Parts: sequence; C-alpha cells; structure tokens
Amino acid sequence: MIWFASGLVFLCVPAFIRSDFVPALLAQAAIAAVFALSYNMLFGQTGLLSFGHAVLMGLGGFATVHAMRAIGAHDLFVPLPAVPVAGAFGGLLAGMLFGWLATRRAGTAFAMITLGFAELVAATASVFPSIFGGEQGISVDRTSLPPFIGLDFGPPVQVYYLTVAWSFICILAIYALTRTPLGRLANATRDNAERVAFNGFDPTRIRFLMYTFSSLFAGIAGALYAINYEIVTSQSLGVHASGMVLVMTVVGGAGQFVGPAIGAVLITVLQVVIGFYTDAWLLYLGLIFMMTVLSAPEGICGLIAKHRGAFTRRRFARTFPAAVILVVGVLLVGTGSVVLVELSWRVAGLTDAKTLNMANLVLHPSQFRGWAFGAVLTLCGLLLIRHFRSVIASRFAAPAVSEKGAAR
Repeated sequence: MIWFASGLVFLCVPAFIRSDFVPALLAQAAIAAVFALSYNMLFGQTGLLSFGHAVLMGLGGFATVHAMRAIGAHDLFVPLPAVPVAGAFGGLLAGMLFGWLATRRAGTAFAMITLGFAELVAATASVFPSIFGGEQGISVDRTSLPPFIGLDFGPPVQVYYLTVAWSFICILAIYALTRTPLGRLANATRDNAERVAFNGFDPTRIRFLMYTFSSLFAGIAGALYAINYEIVTSQSLGVHASGMVLVMTVVGGAGQFVGPAIGAVLITVLQVVIGFYTDAWLLYLGLIFMMTVLSAPEGICGLIAKHRGAFTRRRFARTFPAAVILVVGVLLVGTGSVVLVELSWRVAGLTDAKTLNMANLVLHPSQFRGWAFGAVLTLCGLLLIRHFRSVIASRFAAPAVSEKGAAR
C-alpha cells in the first residue's frame, strides 16, 4: 500500500502542479532512490561498506550517452525508453570487473579497495577525453532518437514519466531480489560469514553476485540521470557522490528496505530547497548526518519501526503529549542550529549577506544577542529532547493498563 500510494502521488503530480520545478525535483529524487537502494544491497543487506559506488553509476551514465550518440549517428530504431538498458549493461560490466577483485575481502579491506577503484577511475577520466569528455563531460540530445508512440521526450513531463516508470520497475526488482534465496544468503553473510561457509555456501561468491546486481541497478540510475540532464561529467565518478549516497542510506535507515529510498528523497529535497536560501547547505547535510548517527543510528525508518508499538490505541494516549514536546525540542534545536551556522558563515565571509533576517528578527554576527539566541534555543531543545525521550521510552516499555484492570 505504501508503494502504491507513492506511485499514485508521483503519477498525479504533473496533473495538479503546472510548474516544471516540482516534477524535475521528484524525478531527481526517484533517481536518487534507485541509486540508494542499489547501494543498500551492499551496505545494508550484505554488510559491505563501499566508498566507490558512484563510479558504477557514472560509468552507466557514460555508457548511456555513448549509446545515444551511436543511435543518433547511425539512425538506429532504438527508442529512448530502451536506452537505460545500455546503462544497466555498462554498470554490470564494471561491477563484474571491480567486484571480482573487491569481494575477495570484506570489512575495511573492501572499503579501501572500492575507494582505490574510485580514485583510479576518476584519475583515468582526465586521461581519456574521447571517452569521458574531459572537464566538460559529454552531452547528448535525447530528441535525436526515434520517437516512441508519438513521443519525442522533448517536454520535461514526458521524461518525468519515463524516469518514474523505470524507477519503480527497479525498486520492485530490487525488492524481489531481497526475497530470493540469494538475498537471504546475503543477510546471513552479513551476520556471520563463517557459518554460511560452514553450511556449504561460498561467501565470496555471494558478495560477488550482490555486487554485480547492485552495479546493474546503479548503472540504470546513471542512465536515467544522463537522460534527464543530457550530460555526464567526470564529477559523477568522484568520492563526493559516493559519500552522498552513504548519507542517504544512513539517514533513511539501512535496516529497512524503504529506508534508503526515503533518505534519498529527503536529502535530495533538502539539498535543492536549502540551496536556494543558503550556500551552507552541505554543512547542514553534515549536521543531519551527524545527528542521525549519534541519536538514531537505525535511521528514520528504523526509529519509526522501533516505536511503532507506541502508536497503538492503548499506548498512544500516554505517549502523544511527550511526543509533541519532543517534536518541539527538535524544532528548537533545528532553529538554534540554523542561527549559529548562518552567523558563523557570515563571520567567515563566505556569503555576501552581512546580517541574518529570520522572521522579524535581524541578527548581526558582531552582536552578542544573536549568538546567545541561537545557543539558548539549541540548549533548551537538547534538554527537552533528553528528558522527554526517556519519558517516551519508559511509557513505551510500561505495560498498557486496560480499563477493566484500572476499574479493579
């Protein structure tokens, strides 16, 4: 029902919102969701921390633009909806090559090997400009491909529906893969590889297969990115993109299947929306990641699943007031952090604005009241969170008293 409702929302957005901004943002979020779910096949399901997953997405994007150029140059009858297969093929080949070497080890060794692959490919991108386009990248015109049932995919709404369709196909395929024996063995390898080997299965082969399938879906995400933006640069191969998908997965929750998708949508929206108002958006993402790791290492979905029993009919009345105050504390911490970050950004001279205009308040970094205001809000919010979080935990753990028992 959750996926059905999400798909219905994505389908109805262009009908109710005439602006091109929101569909473009949702298309970007859908691509990020596929990318994050493909990464979670390694991180959350197999227990492999990768620092070079963006290389697989980037190579899938480059394979897509080269395929689109070849189709346009030779007048091949290959419509645009079939082009993401080229990205899947490119990601699959890269995954088979890199995975054959990387999956021989696990843990820290695997992470360092993937980091080495990422740096190697990023350095190679400047050596072969005919393949990677140098610093300018490679651009392509998606309308040069043959039309499909009368659609040339020039208007953004057509590309939006194409992206959403491919994204939901990939999400369903990834979910189906998690329910297979391979998915179960990947979970067992994550928990205890020695016991898996004792039962007659090869953990290295299981890691290799999961890495290969993960690379395939990452390549499709790169293909959708290339189709939407009609350009792929060497920046998509860097460690920054690999770190961003790690943030999405951790914030959403690697323990739940829907977690990385929710984290990808949340981080993408915050990245775009916050970028409109401040240049310090990357610092805010870092703070969100740090607070998630410290206060909720299981992520947003894991936190909801952990306290899902608190919202039953009997326990909801006891936990609701404390939950409201806890939300108020989170808002206070968020507001105070924004004030302190923006004032620090102005002191460092990283923005042209000299003052911080927040609601009806005008705060200047040279005045003590602005810093005191932000510090007090943050401190009060932290105290509320610390106190009422323990209250919710105690009430959640306490047995619910029935009306019949209370009457007795």
